[in-house]
Amino acid sequence: MSRTMRFVLPMVAALALACASGQHRAGGLAHDPNLITADEISRISAMTAYDVVKRLRPHFLASRGPTSIADPRPTTPVVYLDGVRYGDVSALVGIEASRIAAIRYISGPEAQQRFGGDNVGGAILVTTKE
Repeated sequence: MSRTMRFVLPMVAALALACASGQHRAGGLAHDPNLITADEISRISAMTAYDVVKRLRPHFLASRGPTSIADPRPTTPVVYLDGVRYGDVSALVGIEASRIAAIRYISGPEAQQRFGGDNVGGAILVTTKE
C-alpha cells in the first residue's frame, strides 16, 4: 500500500465516522428545533397550543423586530391551522393541545414564499390529528 493511501484511508474513515455521528439524540432521531411533535406534547401538561409552544419552544412566539425604518412595527408569526390562516399568536389559545399532531415554525422568508408577503414574522403551522 502506498504511503499516500496509508494516510488518506484513516482520514476518510475518521471523516465518515464523524459525519455519521452528528446531530443524533437518544432514539436515533435528529432534533428539529422548529418542530414540536405529538410525542413531546404528550409528555407535558398543557391545555392549549399556546401553552405547548410557551413551554416547549417559546422562541416561536418572539417578535422578529421591525422590518424597515419606514414600517417600525414589530412582526410576529402568523398561525395556520391545517394549512388555513387562523390568526396571530393569540389564536393558539383556541386550539386544544390534545388535538395537535405537530406544530412547526417556519422563518419569515419561507413563510412569505409559501403564504404571501404579509408573513414577515414567520408562521406557526399547527397540524391536527383529525
